[in-house]
Amino acid sequence: MRTTPDLLAGPLFAHSPDAILIADTNGMVLDVNPAFTALTGYTRDEIVGKTPRLLKSGHMSLEFYRTLWQTVLSGERWRHDILNRRKDGSLYWADEIIQPITLEERGQTVLVSFQRDVTELRRTREALDEEHARLDGFLRASPAVLYVVPATGATQPIFVSDNVRDLLGNVPAELLSDPCWWLERIHPEDREAVERTLDFHRWPEDTLLRRYRLRHADGHYVWVEDKVTVVRDERGEPRLLSGALLDVSREAEQRSLLDKLARHLPGVIYVFKRTPDDHMSFPYASEGMRRICGVDPEAVREDATPFFASVHPEDQAAMMETSDHSVATLEPWRLLYRHVHPDGHVVWAEGEATPERQPDGSTLWYGFIADVTARVEAERRLREQELLYHTVLDNLQEICYVAEVTPEGFRFQVGNNRLYELLGIAPERWIGARPRDIFPPQTAEHVEKNLRRCLEEGRTLRTDTAMATAHGWREFSASLTPLTDKDGTVRHIVGLVMDVTDYKRAIRRAQEASRIADERAQTLGTLLNAVGEGIFGIDPEGTITFWNPAAERILGYRAEDVIGLDAHQTFHDRLPDETPYLRDACPVLRAVREGRMFSCKEEYFRHRDGHWVPVLLTVTPIPGDGAVAVFTDITELKKMQEDLRRQAETDPLTSLANRRSFFTALLHAGERIVRHGDRCAILMLDLDHFKAVNDRYGHAVGDAVLSTFAAILRNALRGNDLPARIGGEEFAVLLPHTDLAGALALAERIRRAVANYCRVPMHPELRMTVSIGVSELLPDDPTPEAALVRADAALYLAKQEGRNRVVVA
Repeated sequence: MRTTPDLLAGPLFAHSPDAILIADTNGMVLDVNPAFTALTGYTRDEIVGKTPRLLKSGHMSLEFYRTLWQTVLSGERWRHDILNRRKDGSLYWADEIIQPITLEERGQTVLVSFQRDVTELRRTREALDEEHARLDGFLRASPAVLYVVPATGATQPIFVSDNVRDLLGNVPAELLSDPCWWLERIHPEDREAVERTLDFHRWPEDTLLRRYRLRHADGHYVWVEDKVTVVRDERGEPRLLSGALLDVSREAEQRSLLDKLARHLPGVIYVFKRTPDDHMSFPYASEGMRRICGVDPEAVREDATPFFASVHPEDQAAMMETSDHSVATLEPWRLLYRHVHPDGHVVWAEGEATPERQPDGSTLWYGFIADVTARVEAERRLREQELLYHTVLDNLQEICYVAEVTPEGFRFQVGNNRLYELLGIAPERWIGARPRDIFPPQTAEHVEKNLRRCLEEGRTLRTDTAMATAHGWREFSASLTPLTDKDGTVRHIVGLVMDVTDYKRAIRRAQEASRIADERAQTLGTLLNAVGEGIFGIDPEGTITFWNPAAERILGYRAEDVIGLDAHQTFHDRLPDETPYLRDACPVLRAVREGRMFSCKEEYFRHRDGHWVPVLLTVTPIPGDGAVAVFTDITELKKMQEDLRRQAETDPLTSLANRRSFFTALLHAGERIVRHGDRCAILMLDLDHFKAVNDRYGHAVGDAVLSTFAAILRNALRGNDLPARIGGEEFAVLLPHTDLAGALALAERIRRAVANYCRVPMHPELRMTVSIGVSELLPDDPTPEAALVRADAALYLAKQEGRNRVVVA
């Protein structure tokens, strides 16, 4: 067995606090000191004569060990953090130095390894890295450079905030790797005074404020105010020193900036603590807690009872249940709930937080609470509107459906309960299906033929058909009405279908024998009273002779009130804008006078209470005996048509005009300029670095940025201006009656508003800017798009010149 060279086997070797291992150049262990056996668990006899492979953890790469041996065998000193394994199998991180030493009197080279256990230091660094990831957004807004060093007397930082480059011109990575980064950069005249403060045990309190000069990377010195605080663990033992470096020459400016940020910070940023014995508190809560929760942040710093007391009684059980689940599983906490303020008003809040278990068994949540009252109320109103819409649709006696016109044909979109019950199918099977997916081939061909005819003719089409249903073979009378967009293109077809099986059978029976004429008239009258469409009859002079119950339901007039009155004067003598409706133009009277049928897809009758009812009207003359008018209330269909038109012209995410709507308006603006010599300007806007937002934060945050930008854009514009989203992050604004000077001023106002207010609550570090190109429509432009091309070129120039600016074409 080889023995330790005498030169190394002295008191220093035996009593060194570092673990020391001595090996020859073949890797054979010659000796270890007591600190080594204490660190690894191996006795001296177990390790001497072996190789250090006993310590291999299996987590370091072959290249790592290859580099180690190449370095020391070349006679150079090697140093690195290494993960080793103790005798009991546990792992530890060591800061290891291997120094080759040549013993000239023996002609022998030995390798001396010094190891120091840095496992806890690395764990501390990893914990601080996690804290750094959570607080990175807040640190970026801080004017101070924040740093953390261990409370062991070392001055090498384990964390430095990114804004150190603004203060000293260095990046955090350079400073974290330099154990002398701080002391060596202190001005020589200040160094002695600062060194006297290194022993924090002599501080009068746990916080110390000192002022000195630090050398900038370019060589000049910066006066800083350094506030250092001892961070103690739950046992009161010093763990870390947390410091903040502030350029005192800019102190007033930076404090003003912090005040502004605090005032405008949306929501509540907080740290919530829950101990193993279920004591709860908010070690930190921003001022937003007063506004959203109705609670003073200082009142919950030691005890969270006032916060939970403000939670709505109906939400308190869910609050505790989700909190218990999060503390048990360490899964993120999220809840939509309500706060009741002292004055009684209720605020809807959405809270979310990430839990972290502490060494003492406590749990800390780092979270954010947002005021979502407006969103909740909007969702409630939307649900109420949808419920009203479906209630009306499903209570119609007629069968009602909507078919979408697609390049591949027709697909059903909406149906009512009467339709599903008649066909014996579920709504899921109907919605999105083609006629051939629902009906037998012959019936499907007939349905598609009628839909295609309505599409081609662009008018209301009335058809009769018969088909098999869940209730047997039935006959129907259908009205198909095309719904067009602003461009006149038919996008949807609305079908109203009446089951006239009994009516048709009665007619056929009446035609078979004249002897049952009275019975036929009675049956017909019964059917007319039972149908869902309003029906009234007039004599040749226009006097009402018949009025069915559906007409009473739709217009509010009872039969006994209107029979014998002039129909036109009673409910049809004016238009909705209160202009007179001349008798010569009335389709009801024209049918009598001209002896031909009139079909009107949109007429208006005045209700008994004075409001106007839009109707689908068909008037059939009865030679020598007046006419019969059949009308259907299309109020709900008009609403559906308006909703579909609005959807076709609006970008669904931002609620701004879409590309097609904008170009239509642009064309009309060009015509006004040519005809009337009007002025009109265009803005092209593009959010700077928007792709990076999607790549880093995801498309949900990107959509939130677009929605916020759209709101800022609307607030900055005038009533007759037209903002539109024409691409992913590309927007345009049409400015009627505006020259270049006015457009430039408006564009600059938009640019400033975006730079100041385009924020996303969950990512306050995210700051957006916009580049804007400005141009004006000219009378001699070949097309209005030429001005758009100029604005786009100016936008491209704004991007080239550094973004966040306005450029005029």
